[in-house]
Amino acid sequence: MEMSGNINNLDGDAAIRYAQETERIRAARARRRWITVAIIIGSLFVLMVGCGIAVGAAASGGSTAHASAATTAPATSGLHEETRVVPAPPTADSAPEGPPPAPASTELPRTWISPGMWLVGPEIEAGTYRSTGPDASGSCYIDAQVGDHYAAQETSDDGPVRVTVAEGQTVEMSGCLPFTKVG
Repeated sequence: MEMSGNINNLDGDAAIRYAQETERIRAARARRRWITVAIIIGSLFVLMVGCGIAVGAAASGGSTAHASAATTAPATSGLHEETRVVPAPPTADSAPEGPPPAPASTELPRTWISPGMWLVGPEIEAGTYRSTGPDASGSCYIDAQVGDHYAAQETSDDGPVRVTVAEGQTVEMSGCLPFTKVG
């Protein structure tokens, strides 16, 4: 049945269907309007939070600007005003002679390997290491590489693992109980 724009030309059932369809279309448009408004409000909220994070980072030291003398500079985070003291950069008279001394490392290379990435030599000793197997994750993985080239790679799902590492290699371990040096 074809419906025309004039409701007077329709019979009773068709008029009811036409009114119901018109009401359904109106309700759908209203829902879409609310969804659009909700998306716009949500987007504005996310934008405001992002700006707040950026302003907070800048106010907490993200800026690298220097003052020529000790001054008091206001910094705002959008919510309240705070005052920061910006120290003057060191002058030639107060600067120490030569480069700053390197921190003295009193920590010797380790004789065990825990999860993470380690450099053989300064962080762990070269040699052969052994683990009793995987931790609660169920899969033990260790590899040693020089640059992009693998020197050793071992995995285990249920037993001990042994790996030999040399000076200059990078060792990465995950999912294993700690490795201890055995040779």
